[in-house]
Amino acid sequence: MRIETLNPIGYQAKTEKGNTYQKSNIATSIGLVSAAAIDLSPKIWKNNIVAKLLSTANDTLFDLLKTFNKNISPKLKTPLNIFGYVIDIAFAYGIGRYIDNKINANRARKADLKAEA
Repeated sequence: MRIETLNPIGYQAKTEKGNTYQKSNIATSIGLVSAAAIDLSPKIWKNNIVAKLLSTANDTLFDLLKTFNKNISPKLKTPLNIFGYVIDIAFAYGIGRYIDNKINANRARKADLKAEA
């Protein structure tokens, strides 16, 4: 793996026909940063509106499980919350990667068309 592929914005790449274009990583970077910020904001800022909404959502989930007589031990609450954060970040990464792949395919196609003309 080339180290330049880790650039959060993008880097120069070549198409299958050998034409160069600017490859994008920006959507993936935005997705990861925004998911991490949303997940960690309740831990950092106590009076944040996002923190209140997320804590309400977690409490609602645990209350919903209690209505079905499913008690969750306090030992499992932290791992379940961490698992939720991992799912959020993985989902944001996947969406960002999908968007970047669409952008990169379009840029590669345009680079090939430009070289043919």
